[in-house]
Amino acid sequence: MSKTTYALAALNHGSIKGVKVINLRFTTNGKPRYKTLKVNVQSKNWDQKTQRVKGGQRGEPNADIINEKIQKILLEARTKGNTNIGEKENSFVSYAKHIIDGTHTTGTKSNRVRAIKKLEKYLNHRGLNDLPFHKLDNIFIEGYYSWLMKEGGLKVSTANEYMQILSQVIDKTIQSGKYQFRVHPFINYQRKRTDNLLVVLDDDDLNKLAYYEPKSKKQKMALKIFWFMMHLSGIRIGDALKLTFNNFYVDDKDRLMVKYHSQKGGKVVTTKVSIDAALEMVSFLKDYSQEKNIANLTRTMEEYLEMKDQIRDHEVEKSHIFPTTLNYLMRYFDDQKDPSIQRRFLEEEVKKENRKDYLHHQINYLNLKLNDISDKLFRIIKKIIMELKRTHPTDTVIPLMRGVHMGEYKMSDEVEEIWNAHKVKNNHALKRIAKKVGIKKKISNHQARHVFAMKLFLKGVNLHHISLALGHADISTTDKYRQKLVDDTVHEVTDDFSESFRDLIRWSN
Repeated sequence: MSKTTYALAALNHGSIKGVKVINLRFTTNGKPRYKTLKVNVQSKNWDQKTQRVKGGQRGEPNADIINEKIQKILLEARTKGNTNIGEKENSFVSYAKHIIDGTHTTGTKSNRVRAIKKLEKYLNHRGLNDLPFHKLDNIFIEGYYSWLMKEGGLKVSTANEYMQILSQVIDKTIQSGKYQFRVHPFINYQRKRTDNLLVVLDDDDLNKLAYYEPKSKKQKMALKIFWFMMHLSGIRIGDALKLTFNNFYVDDKDRLMVKYHSQKGGKVVTTKVSIDAALEMVSFLKDYSQEKNIANLTRTMEEYLEMKDQIRDHEVEKSHIFPTTLNYLMRYFDDQKDPSIQRRFLEEEVKKENRKDYLHHQINYLNLKLNDISDKLFRIIKKIIMELKRTHPTDTVIPLMRGVHMGEYKMSDEVEEIWNAHKVKNNHALKRIAKKVGIKKKISNHQARHVFAMKLFLKGVNLHHISLALGHADISTTDKYRQKLVDDTVHEVTDDFSESFRDLIRWSN
């Protein structure tokens, strides 16, 4: 008679180095079989002897929750011969915990665990022991959100985040086929807006980032991705990581374009690749045998940057040449009667005007040359990108996801986990950089999007055009975004106005 023994075993993760997936191992007649519990842990945090996850300060986050789950499953298997995951089939809370246990990214996992605990607290408040799938509807969502806002003791932003996590878990439930809701529970959900303005980096902060030279590879990559996202119409980090060479094409006007499905909302976004975005993109292509093209590009790029430096120097010098106002000139001549001094003063004014005219013409001339160099750069870059599109169409432009993501619209759980991990690591690298260069504002990947939008809003670009570039599904979203970014900045226009009249007021008193 065959006998089956049960134990827990941690097997190497197929995609992530140093990570193990906990499995239920049941052995019959010496032949082991495994069933994944979809619980990922760091290899160093698994104790095979005690069959428990190590916790503590340096151990696995939420080790107690994980151990409680896996030991319960092991006990069920040994006493009942049950090899299921030990959860109630109709329990949304149990399934939500199952999904969250499979999240390896520490910060993301902690937030999701807190969100589910808050949901359980709400269920207890209503005298419920569990939440069956069929009870999760729009009425429940509205009641839960109202409770979070009034009695949950949360800020509006935190309540919105917990609701977003709940929505994501429901979406996973539907995608996996676990349960199909007749109507999506979030169908009429409208979150309350926070009054806080979005923080955005100013020119001083951007200069600090531009002149910082990271020593570690992670920080170098994080900065390159940040500049790339900013110049590529403020593309989101998630979409940027998934871009493949297949996403790029040359349109009928000979412009390099990119077209992609936005992860948020699924909208198709099409945008022109600017010269700066193209130059940032080239830094990701060192792994390909394009030596001749890259060498040619490097020479042209050096010429391009040198030309931009000359233009900037001329513009700075020009900005420091202040013409004398007529009001001041009349007062000066009233006070100074010596003709020779008056003549020398006028000669100096003429020299300043001549110098300003010369700089103006030089800037125009250099800009024309810069356009020619830009065209040359684009021709080289288009040649490189189109060649890579032909030879490596499914390779991601940013090397972090190469060989992991092949351009699929829907990612597997394993690929999505790696994708999320890269987003978090990039944020951490940017925070370390900000600390080193003295930026006190909160910085993240999304700041690249904020800067792109802010510059266009303040320049007065058409709101509809900005909405298309950002990939917003509705222009009202763009307008809310504008209000949260710009409201504080527009309050400074009173000072700007006074500044423009300062000289006139000083000399007219």
